[in-house]
Amino acid sequence: MITHTQTLTLKGSAPAVQPPLFELNDGKHIPSIGYGTYKASAEEVYECVKKALHAGARHIDSAHCYGNGKSMANAIRDSGVPRQEIFITSKLWGTYHTRVEQGVDDIIAEMGEGIDYLDLLLMHYPVALNPDGNDKKYPTKPSGERDVLLDRKLEDTWEQLEDTVLSTNKVRSIGLSNCSKPKMETILGSPKLRLKPAVNQVEIHPYLPEHELVNYAKENNVLVQAYCPNGGSGSPVLTNPTLQHIAARHGANVGQVILSWLVLARGISALPKSYNEERIKSNLVLTHLSQQEIDAIEAISKTHHQRNFKADWGPGVKMGFADYD
Repeated sequence: MITHTQTLTLKGSAPAVQPPLFELNDGKHIPSIGYGTYKASAEEVYECVKKALHAGARHIDSAHCYGNGKSMANAIRDSGVPRQEIFITSKLWGTYHTRVEQGVDDIIAEMGEGIDYLDLLLMHYPVALNPDGNDKKYPTKPSGERDVLLDRKLEDTWEQLEDTVLSTNKVRSIGLSNCSKPKMETILGSPKLRLKPAVNQVEIHPYLPEHELVNYAKENNVLVQAYCPNGGSGSPVLTNPTLQHIAARHGANVGQVILSWLVLARGISALPKSYNEERIKSNLVLTHLSQQEIDAIEAISKTHHQRNFKADWGPGVKMGFADYD
């Protein structure tokens, strides 16, 4: 649910809007545009998170397995922006499925002083990894395959995630990441369910719109978040002629058009990442698209379909995406 928008102006163009807040199904509010930190080094994260906060961003997306949480937290502390004004997301890695609170404690400990809770904690993948394996992040069996706990039920991990909200002050909202519709159905259909996932964060961009998944999430009042909304590094999305034409019409860049399509037209939160200060700023200025423009963007995936992120968990693990398994 969109709760607030503010009219702005794009250079040489029609009025635009500031990214709104979205209301989650637990009553909390989340900035619709976040700043992503995936694959960013500690030094890059520090500089870019500070730039993002100074530009007006108030939602930082992170994950324990990225290994840059300390630098992100240092940037928050040095930015001068009060912690309570910033929405921090992190993710529970697979080796913590059987010990969720320990995972939360480790995330918070990495961030350090002044950050003693998470606004949102996501199950990073619906895949449990052996916590006693030969590697803290990617344990493998003697055969070289991923050391996956195939008998670990998602419902049991979700129950522990619920406990972090209901029994501690360490997490305010919980959700999913990289979960297909069948995986969401497993969680939502659990007889033990106490708290619905507030969010499901997945890869979404014009070449991968995920209409069925998004529609199912909306029916169940679960906010969808789009990571890599520009398609990821080296993706052809940003050079798509349709998107470039629409951007030129609005005096905007292609990234702004994609974010506007996601946030304003589809009600999807988005997590762009950039190291460029001007691009970071421009990601916080959206523009209303016409229905004709929205239809044109929706049509792109009929001829250009591409999933860029496919984690290999080995035999026996089905992610549930048609073009993934």
